[in-house]
Amino acid sequence: MTRVLHVLDDTCAWEQRVAITQLLGADSSDFEQHVAILGASTADADSRGPSGPVEAVHIHARSAIFAAPRVRSRLAHWAADVVHAWGPRALAAAAAARAHQPLVITVFDPGIAEDTVKLIRTICDQPAVAVVCTAERVRRRLVERGVPFDNCALVRPAIDFAMIRNVNRDAIRTALGIPSESRMLVIPPPLPRRDGHCAAMWAVLMRRYLEEPVALVVTGAGSSQAELQQLAEASGQADSVVFAGDRIPVEALVAAADDLVIGDLDEIPMTAAAWAMASNTLITAPATYATTEMLANDLNAKLFKAPPGWRQRAAKLAALLDPVTNATKLLDVARGQAYEVFSRRRFVRQMDLVYDNLLAAKLPAVGISDPALIGAA
Repeated sequence: MTRVLHVLDDTCAWEQRVAITQLLGADSSDFEQHVAILGASTADADSRGPSGPVEAVHIHARSAIFAAPRVRSRLAHWAADVVHAWGPRALAAAAAARAHQPLVITVFDPGIAEDTVKLIRTICDQPAVAVVCTAERVRRRLVERGVPFDNCALVRPAIDFAMIRNVNRDAIRTALGIPSESRMLVIPPPLPRRDGHCAAMWAVLMRRYLEEPVALVVTGAGSSQAELQQLAEASGQADSVVFAGDRIPVEALVAAADDLVIGDLDEIPMTAAAWAMASNTLITAPATYATTEMLANDLNAKLFKAPPGWRQRAAKLAALLDPVTNATKLLDVARGQAYEVFSRRRFVRQMDLVYDNLLAAKLPAVGISDPALIGAA
C-alpha cells in the first residue's frame, strides 16, 4: 500500500481542492492518504482545503521553511512513502522536509509565477521528483522555462459527472437571486495580474445594457473582486452581477450556468472549461494556446481572435454572446469529449502510476497516455 501525504498551502484554488478530494475519495486499497495544510485555519480549510474522509492537520508557521520540521514530523508519524505538494509554499516546505520520499507537485496554471518555476527547477535537480501537469500547455510552458521534460507527466484533471447530474440548478439560481427567465453566465475565478475578468464582465454588461435578461456570476474571492465591484457600479448595471464568493463551489456554479465566459488573453487554468464541457454549459473564449488545446471554434465552443486591450476584447466577446443556432451541436460534441478525456477513474489511476513510477526509480510519465490524443485511457 502506498502512503501519501498531501501538503497544501493557502494559495491553493478550487482546482486543487477538487483534485485532492477526488484522490481522497478514491475507492482503492492501494492508497493510504493524509493531508497537512500550511497557514490555514479550520474555517479557511472549508473553502481552500479538500473535503473527504481524511482529517487535515493544520500547520502554522511564519514561512515555508519554518513549516518544514512540522511536515517532517508528519511524514515520520504516518510513515509516508510519497509527499505530494499542492502550491509553492507547500512545495518549499515538502522539499525541505522529505528524506528519501519521492516528491510530486501538481501544476494547473500555465502562467505559473517565475519564482515558483525557479523553485521547481532547483528541486528537479534532486532525485525522485515529478511535476504533474494538468494540460499540455502547462508542460510546454514549464519546459520552455527550464524545467526538465523528463520530470514532467501530463495527467488530465477529472470531472465529477455524478455531481453534475445531481446539481440543482433551480436551487442555485434561487440562492443567488437570479430569476428563472434570466440567462446565467459565469466567469472563472479572477486571477491576479490578469484582466480577462474585466473583459468578460464588461461584455455581459453590454448585453444587459441592451435590456437582455442576463445575470453574471463572479466566482471566488480575492483582491480582484474590489476592481470588479467598481466596474459593475460604474456600468449602472450592478444589479445584474452576483458576487458568489466561496459560498457555492465553482464547479457547481459552472454546471448550473447557461454560459461560461472567458475573457483572458493571458493563459489561465482551463479546469472551468472542462467542467463546462461536461455540463452542457456553452463556452465563449479568446483563441489562446491554452483554450485551443481543448476547444475549437464552432466545434465545441465559440472562440475569437482577441485584441490586447480588455475593452476592445469585451466588445468582440459581447458580440459573440448572441444565441447561436448550432448551440446543441456544440454542447453535444463538448460533452462527448469531456466523457472521453476527464475520467475520474483514469485520473486516480494515472496519479497512482506516477507515485509507483517514482518509488520504482522510473521516470514519472512511464505508462501514462493522454486520452485527449488517443481516446479514453
